[in-house]
Amino acid sequence: MEILYIILIFILAGMTLELTGFGIATVSMSLLLLFLDPLIAIPLVAIIVLIATGYLAYRIKEKGTFKRVKPLFIGVIFGVPLGMLTLNYINKDLLSIGIGIFFILYSVYGLFFSHIKLNFLKKSKKTASVIGLIAGYFDATVNIDGPLIALYESKDIEKNKDGYKDAIATYMFFTGILTVTGHIISGRVNMDLIRILLYSIPAMLLGIVIGTKLFSKIKGKYLKKIIYLFVLSSGIILLIKF
Repeated sequence: MEILYIILIFILAGMTLELTGFGIATVSMSLLLLFLDPLIAIPLVAIIVLIATGYLAYRIKEKGTFKRVKPLFIGVIFGVPLGMLTLNYINKDLLSIGIGIFFILYSVYGLFFSHIKLNFLKKSKKTASVIGLIAGYFDATVNIDGPLIALYESKDIEKNKDGYKDAIATYMFFTGILTVTGHIISGRVNMDLIRILLYSIPAMLLGIVIGTKLFSKIKGKYLKKIIYLFVLSSGIILLIKF
């Protein structure tokens, strides 16, 4: 029964990734931790995310995608080490609650008050670097950075939804390389984990295939609402866990 649950979870996570450009970690972690040890679930999800986003990045349609996300990486380079340095000194529960509240407030803004412009979130190299710094810090401390990057990149999704998804996949793939490397060095990738990967990876790929068919039928403006609703759900899940 546990195997069936894991398969269903990664099918759902794969669909979410294809539709929103992120979401595997948020969806799968919130469900896997109900019955898997965190030391297995965390590296498992990290590897799945790396493979999934690598697959999406391989299918990139837009030219100049790396140039688009390069300013984010500049921030991540500093954010991840900062998170690693402070990980042993911060209260992760309070940090997660803070992130959850931020997601809820921003999602409510996007769904109901987006006509009120937030000039400080205007897309620019400087803003992207700051967002990358914060996202890198969140990734190192609570393993959640996708929703924040998605919120930033979704500013122009109505004009170019393929460019949005390509940017998210590229960012998540290169960040995932760093994360998985860390798990390998720490010795968390063992035979038990590999056995779970043997049926988790096909399930995730199946979810991506299903999501691909749905993605082509959804208009940019509706996809943006889906993203806000997903981020809202992520925030609520983070708060409920505490």
